[in-house]
Amino acid sequence: MNQAVEKVIYSALSKNERAAGIGSSATAYEIIEGVKPYYQSASETERQALLERLNKLKAEPGVPIPTNIEQLLSS
Repeated sequence: MNQAVEKVIYSALSKNERAAGIGSSATAYEIIEGVKPYYQSASETERQALLERLNKLKAEPGVPIPTNIEQLLSS
């Protein structure tokens, strides 16, 4: 799962860097929608690891990951 999630994140970042810019909400939305299936089918440990990864991404400048990420991934 980890490699698949990283591929989703990398793809969204590189695609939106050229189009809307990395700091756009479109980038965050694409990342959330891309990792949602992995989150929903993951074990609790895997979910925590995924949330940690997204929180690290949120700490980077220009990536507007929302604060309610866990709720968005669960819905």
